[in-house]
Amino acid sequence: MNTTKPTHLMLPIYMVFIVFFTAFQCNAIAGVKSEKREILVGAHLPLSGIMTAIGKAQKWAYEAAVADINKTGGIYVVEYQKKLPVRLLVMDDESDPSVVVSAVETLIKKEKVDFLLSGYTAVYGVIPGCIIAEINKIYYHATSSFIPSWLPHHFTWWSTLLFFGMEQSVTMPFEIWKSLPAEKRPRRPALIMEETYDAMAFGKLFHKKAEKYGYEFVLDASISATNKDLYDTY
Repeated sequence: MNTTKPTHLMLPIYMVFIVFFTAFQCNAIAGVKSEKREILVGAHLPLSGIMTAIGKAQKWAYEAAVADINKTGGIYVVEYQKKLPVRLLVMDDESDPSVVVSAVETLIKKEKVDFLLSGYTAVYGVIPGCIIAEINKIYYHATSSFIPSWLPHHFTWWSTLLFFGMEQSVTMPFEIWKSLPAEKRPRRPALIMEETYDAMAFGKLFHKKAEKYGYEFVLDASISATNKDLYDTY
């Protein structure tokens, strides 16, 4: 996979980053008495381990957003009545929840970041990162997580999330097929998922919805998330 170019999966993350920064005001850095010269954003990403491919693409999205923002002089902060440039500090969480915890603690306590952006997927990074951010009372914006995994933690305003409805997303292909004339609908669909927590959860729901809509998968296969050929098709 060529990580120097965006993928369709990373474009929503890029757009969220831009919108979030545009709305950013002095609240995120309130309480800092000495004049700031930059807005320091911390992020932990899976740059190694099982989620490497996605982590590298997400890093591209974050870096591209920061570059675009800084081209305009940065973000206007009311407290200082001027724009401040943004600096992104990324740590590798190795696709490991325990490393996520230590990375987020380092970004907060040692690097003194103004706020945090998450890595990818609930169990590999988002939820562990949110827990540490909540404990330390620093703002943490998560990219995605399944709602059932998120709700039991009862996070407060220190952590926010783009909620993602699994069943609704899985239903969409079947609804699209249903909208087509009968003679144009797929007759022999196949299901191929990568061997990750997220994908396996989606796979179970795809089977559930297939049965509801009257489909049967002629092929049900999984591919290792570390398989290079899988990501070369992006």
